[in-house]
This record gives sequence, C-alpha cells and structure tokens, in this order.
Amino acid sequence: MTDQVHAVATAMPGSVKNAEDAKSLLQSKGWIIAGKNISLETLARTLFALMLEPKIPLATINAVTAVASLLTEKLDISVKQEMADKLAEHIQETINSVVT
Repeated sequence: MTDQVHAVATAMPGSVKNAEDAKSLLQSKGWIIAGKNISLETLARTLFALMLEPKIPLATINAVTAVASLLTEKLDISVKQEMADKLAEHIQETINSVVT
C-alpha cells in the first residue's frame, strides 16, 4: 500500500512527494513544530486547521473534515484500548502476586 501512495504522490502536481516534503511543508505553514513527534492527533488537528484556510471548495472541506474526524475517532479508540490493556495487565499481575 505504501508503494501505491508514493506512486500516486509522485504523479500528482505539487511539491509534496514524500514524508520529508510533507514535514517541510507543514513546518513552513506552522502546523507542526520541527523536531516534535508527529502524532495522529497532530495530523488530525492539522487537517481541521487547514479547513480554516480561505478559498477551499466545500467538497474538499467535507472530505478533509471527514478524514480528520475518523482519525480522531480511531485515536480515541486506540487510547482507550491501550488503557484497558494496561489495566487488565495490572490486575492480572496483582492476582498472580496474591496467588503465588
């Protein structure tokens, strides 16, 4: 899948052809900070911020907002699952320490 994304990006007009180009563009716009971790939350917030730019067609606003919303939802689910897994692990360790 990554190869397909790179092939499409290379064929499309514009200056962003890879991840490094993407980072440089987002940094130049002030949407990400150089040297900081780029999380899913950061990417979703960047998409929402992008929608405030003038002259973006409504179809694009709707599509990008949909992607940002789904990213945010997936992130929330992932965080909740990680917390549940850690809690279950802690409970299991506690039970094991009492049993042994």
